[in-house]
Amino acid sequence: MNLQNIISDIEQQDPEVFEKLSGRRKAMKDFSNFAGKVALASLPLALGSMFKKAYGQTPSTIIETLNFALTLEYLEAEFYKAGVAATGLIPAGTPAV
Repeated sequence: MNLQNIISDIEQQDPEVFEKLSGRRKAMKDFSNFAGKVALASLPLALGSMFKKAYGQTPSTIIETLNFALTLEYLEAEFYKAGVAATGLIPAGTPAV
């Protein structure tokens, strides 16, 4: 049997065989388009990982971080002390909570 006879036999058994093949071709083409877009989208990540130089702050120590948090707590305490000591901050007609 030659190839032409095999193709004609398949076509007689299933007349829609060529429509199925074109659907597969379209799916493969769509997949290759999608893969190309994914590769293009990942290009900035690949280029970014090539350069190892970091632009940012030097890492702060734990002690510096805790001292900064303590300073903020002192500022907050002074803020509330000033608010409590201020007269007329809350109007006289305001109901108590």
